[in-house]
Amino acid sequence: MCSVFAPWKGHEIFLQAAHAVRGTRPDVHFMVVGDDIYDTAGHGSRRQEMEALAAALGLREQVHFVGFVDAGLADAYAAMDIAVHAATRPEPFGMVVVEAMACGVPVIASAAGGIPEIVTSEEHGLLVAPGDSGQLAAAILRLAADSDLRRSLAQRGHARVCERFSAQRQAQAFESLYAQLLGDVRESRNLEANGGEHEQIAPQGQGA
Repeated sequence: MCSVFAPWKGHEIFLQAAHAVRGTRPDVHFMVVGDDIYDTAGHGSRRQEMEALAAALGLREQVHFVGFVDAGLADAYAAMDIAVHAATRPEPFGMVVVEAMACGVPVIASAAGGIPEIVTSEEHGLLVAPGDSGQLAAAILRLAADSDLRRSLAQRGHARVCERFSAQRQAQAFESLYAQLLGDVRESRNLEANGGEHEQIAPQGQGA
């Protein structure tokens, strides 16, 4: 799991799912990449709280908090067999999901916000209900037990990112948008200019 330690990122859900998975697959390990970045009410000391929760759930040996990875983030993804996005609130995009797919890692993500526009469940990854640790655990167990499914989801996810979210594709989309906006502005100005040149006020008719 890669994310900052914000309350809506679903670290609790991830750890609860890890606890459920351990009951069936004690050999599965979980990596949490990220750290605290806020020092405001409800945000500070989140990592400390999550480490304490992992310990309370008996997951000291299974869960590894690695902190920020500023350089070599691709190496962090390469160390994963599955990437998890467990946000409990809708997010407008989901950069972590796209990053994992770009690195060829199968993803499990919360079906909310912009995520369903990126991932079609069962095709590019698996989607689960936000905040549902049981669904998340079931999805992790399913992928952990099926290497062929992991491979196929990773391949299709990578193709999806290359098709829709590559730097070239995004540049083309922005160029097209700017061209459309500039065209609309020019058209509006031309209409205003032409209207000003040809508009005439007819004189009032004179009564006999």
